[in-house]
Amino acid sequence: GGMGMMVVGYFYMQMARTNSPFVVAASIFNRLLLVPPMFAVAGMLGARWQVCLAIALLDTALALLTFHRWQADPANGSGTHQGYEADVPKREN
Repeated sequence: GGMGMMVVGYFYMQMARTNSPFVVAASIFNRLLLVPPMFAVAGMLGARWQVCLAIALLDTALALLTFHRWQADPANGSGTHQGYEADVPKREN
């Protein structure tokens, strides 16, 4: 339960640090298409529907804002951003 979610969250944060277009796209896709139905089912199964509705709406709105912000970033729009490794200065030997 809780430990599994913590591990998944840790890996999610590490992937987000790469700023990979694939990770961002997967995150937006999952948050738009999987989170609202998941919370709808949870609400129908007896969870507090107000909390489920609030989380589903908020996460959907934040996913849309993430998509908008990601598209507005010139580094992502040109498709030339190389992720975290490109931001790390190279060491001289």
